[in-house]
Formats: sequence, C-alpha cells, structure tokens
Amino acid sequence: MHTAFTVAGHDALIARLKDLKYDNPIQREATRRRYIGLARRISVEEGGRFVLAKDLREMLGLEGAVQFVGDGGTFQLWHPDRYAASIALEDALDLDFGSMVG
Repeated sequence: MHTAFTVAGHDALIARLKDLKYDNPIQREATRRRYIGLARRISVEEGGRFVLAKDLREMLGLEGAVQFVGDGGTFQLWHPDRYAASIALEDALDLDFGSMVG
C-alpha cells in the first residue's frame, strides 16, 4: 500500500513537517526527503483518471490494475492482491466497525 495526498493534504503535511522539532538531524533530512523531495504532482483528467509515470509505477511496485482507496485528504494505491489479503485479514479479526461509526 502506498499513501498519496491530495494537494491540500500534502500542503498540510508539509506545514506539519516544517514545524516538527527533531533531535536527530539525519531523521529530519530523511523525513523531509521522503515526504517533500520524492513528492510528485499528478494531473487528473476530466473523468477522474490519472496515469502514473513508468518510473513511479516501478518504484512503487505497481503495474497493471491498481486498487484505489480514498481516505479524505489522502488516498491509497494498492496492488489488488495485497488489498484483498488486507481485507481478508481485517475480516478474520472480526473487527466491530459499526460501533466505531455510530
């Protein structure tokens, strides 16, 4: 699973990262590099379709069909088999989602 951000969600993340105080300068630089330096803006077509560049698909290990899961200010991209396995694991845990949402 790979989490991606809407523009607003990414802007909020960047603001939080800039405000964090790090004891370890290596941690600070690594975090900024991962969340700022590796960020890519993706254009969304009129019908809501977007295409990830080949190098990004390869880096994320995503080829062919991808499971898209929205989550408010972020969204997740899953390999369909891994997403199905994650749902099966959650089902096996017999989680009580109803009591969590009202």
